[in-house]
This record gives sequence, structure tokens and C-alpha cells, in this order.
Amino acid sequence: MTANAQGELSPLEIGMHALHYVEKDKRGKGATGGGLKGYADQLGKDPAHITRYRQAAAVVESINCNSAINQDLLKCAAHLAAIHKLPEEAWGVAI
Repeated sequence: MTANAQGELSPLEIGMHALHYVEKDKRGKGATGGGLKGYADQLGKDPAHITRYRQAAAVVESINCNSAINQDLLKCAAHLAAIHKLPEEAWGVAI
């Protein structure tokens, strides 16, 4: 993931990786060195973007549509991150 210099991975793909393979830093917001902040630093991205991508991935996984993900959905990470703010039971309807 950190060798993605050409940017060929979609935000949702980055979010899926962050969701499954990057632990949240237990030291709290703004901590340096590990967790999502450290991961964002390695990718050269804003930590807020990584958080949104991770939230979008959580929404996609919750509705169990991994096999049906298409190119349009991969481009919708910002919208899915916004949906993440809704109660979880509303995610499927909002999508």
C-alpha cells in the first residue's frame, strides 16, 4: 500500500486496507508514529482523508456488497464517509 506512488488505488481500496490492517492509535487524536496518522504519513496523505476512506470501507462492508462493488461505487468514498455519520441501521437505505 505504501508503494502506491502512481496513485492507482482508489480511496475505497485504501480505506479497505486501513480498515483491516491498520490499528487505530490508542493514544488518542493527534498522536504521532502509529495508527491511522502514521499510515497517512507513510502514504503522504492527510490523516482526515484516510479516516474518511476507512469510514467508507466500513459502510461498504456493513451492507455486504463486496462482490457487487463497481467502478462507480469505488469513486464514492466521500459520499460513503458522509453516510458513516448516520446510524448504522440506516446505511443500507442511504446508499
